[in-house]
Amino acid sequence: MASVTVPPGQDGPHDQDDAPEQDGPHDQDDPLNQDGSEADYRFTLANERTLLAYLRTALALDAAGLAAVQFLTDIGSHWGRALLGLLLAAAGTVAATGGYLRWRAIQQAMRSDAPLPQAKLPLLLAAVVALISVGALIGVLIR
Repeated sequence: MASVTVPPGQDGPHDQDDAPEQDGPHDQDDPLNQDGSEADYRFTLANERTLLAYLRTALALDAAGLAAVQFLTDIGSHWGRALLGLLLAAAGTVAATGGYLRWRAIQQAMRSDAPLPQAKLPLLLAAVVALISVGALIGVLIR
C-alpha cells in the first residue's frame, strides 16, 4: 500500500463540513449568535449589570411580599396582607422575567447594529410600587 502525504494546513480527504460541531461561546444554535457581530464587551457587560439589577429588584420585591404576609399582623386583615404579599411577589416575577427579556432584546439589537428597544419595564415597576406604597399609606392611616 502506498502512503498519502498531506501538505501542512490541509486536513486531507475530509471536508470541513464533516467536522463535528463544537459547543462554545459562539454556538450556532444560540439565537443571540445567529447573526450580526460580536458586541463591544463594555456594552455587553453593562447590559449584564442591568440584568443583575433587575434580578436584585425581583428578589427584594419577593422578600417584601413574604415580609408583608409574615410581619404585618397588626395592620389590616389576613386577606389584605395576603393580597399585598401576592402583588409584591407578582411584581418580583415581572421584574425577573422582564429583565431577562430586555437583556436578550438588547443583546440581539447590539449584535445586529439595530436601535435599542424602548424600556417599558421601569415604568411598569414604578407604577406597581407606587400603587402598593399608596395602599400601604392608606393602611397605616386607617389603623
